[in-house]
Amino acid sequence: MKDWIAIVDDDLTTLRTASKILSGEDMKVSALKSGEELLGFLERNRPDLLLLDVHMPGMDGFEAIAEVRSKSAFADLPVIFLTGDSDSEVESRGLAVGAMDFLTKPFAPDVLLLRVRHTIDLVRFQKKLEKAAETDQLTGLLNKISVQGEISGVARHTRGVLMMIDLDSFKLINDLYGHNMGDKILAQFADILKGEIRASDIAGRIGGDEFIVFCSNITDISVIEQKCRRINLQLLTYARNILGDNFNVPLGASMGAVKAPEEGRDFLTLYQKADNALYQAKQAGAHGCVFYNKTIGGTAESAPDEHNATLQILRERGPADSALILPFEQFRLMYQVLARLASNYTTENYLLAFTVSLRSDCVDADEVMECFCKNVSHSLRSSDIVTRHGSLSAMVLLLRTDQIDSRSVAERIMRKWNDCGHGADCELSYEIDPIQ
Repeated sequence: MKDWIAIVDDDLTTLRTASKILSGEDMKVSALKSGEELLGFLERNRPDLLLLDVHMPGMDGFEAIAEVRSKSAFADLPVIFLTGDSDSEVESRGLAVGAMDFLTKPFAPDVLLLRVRHTIDLVRFQKKLEKAAETDQLTGLLNKISVQGEISGVARHTRGVLMMIDLDSFKLINDLYGHNMGDKILAQFADILKGEIRASDIAGRIGGDEFIVFCSNITDISVIEQKCRRINLQLLTYARNILGDNFNVPLGASMGAVKAPEEGRDFLTLYQKADNALYQAKQAGAHGCVFYNKTIGGTAESAPDEHNATLQILRERGPADSALILPFEQFRLMYQVLARLASNYTTENYLLAFTVSLRSDCVDADEVMECFCKNVSHSLRSSDIVTRHGSLSAMVLLLRTDQIDSRSVAERIMRKWNDCGHGADCELSYEIDPIQ
């Protein structure tokens, strides 16, 4: 988008010269002949920069900038004063009323361009710093201080719903998958929130896994409840996509909501009531939405049952109808556990090691191995374990078996693989060893 410069000067020569120089550098230029014309222009337009002559008949530059600054929408509009004299008092007065620079007439084209570009770049850099100071760097949402200020201003005169949102079982994400993965979950949750609110709504992160949202002009409870369900569905879908189908942390979002102005207009009152409702949502079983009402108390939130939550993490979701496929490092730990058991108990467990030899360089090794591991998994008991090791090998832990049965299992896997038509692409071989 082109930079937009408004030039205000009663001297037509200055207007023409400055307009030609700036428009020749791909800038949009509006030429105005008086302070009065400028005020009318600003009722409908918002330029990026004003070039304002100091000495004009009627309303001079100082009077014009005072009028402009009195309007909150233009309090930060950058101004460069134009002047035909070099009086230091004039310059001091201009800087005192908020001018960012002075330019003496007549001006050289390169000096005009440099001053204009420097001022615009400086303003943009300042705005970038201001935005950084207001924004939570991880999520891109408003930070705690900024969001409180924004909501405080809007809630005083706008109907709406304030929501406190807390992620359920988020600590387990950090504990099990690490803080980098936790940060990814938080960033994605913020994106989900952004997708569920409008441009007129306000959202922020107030710390850790806690968020706050104010939705303007919404009074229907069912609308907020639908948002809560969609948010939870999207969050769980994302977590399973990046952490795998075996992901079983009870991750979700609980929401406490309060209506404004029915339950208050000041931020602190609404915040406390929404927080009380959030406590009730978590007590009710999490992943839900509770609206504040006067029967809700203000009891402090009790600690969650970490033991039951951990048990839920340890258990598999869904039926165990095939062998478990594990990454090699987890498979290695299982092997070590079984080796320890073998030294203390009279039970036999065996390791099958399959090697795949491709018959052609055109065959995709990754596709073959993924298919082979799935094929093996569905050929075994749910108590057995499978892993891929290296580019063209796979291993199987067979529990509570003997060497003869292990060999029968290996031969059955090879027959099934060949019956599926894969024998034309690759050749299988295997070795059997006791786990000890």
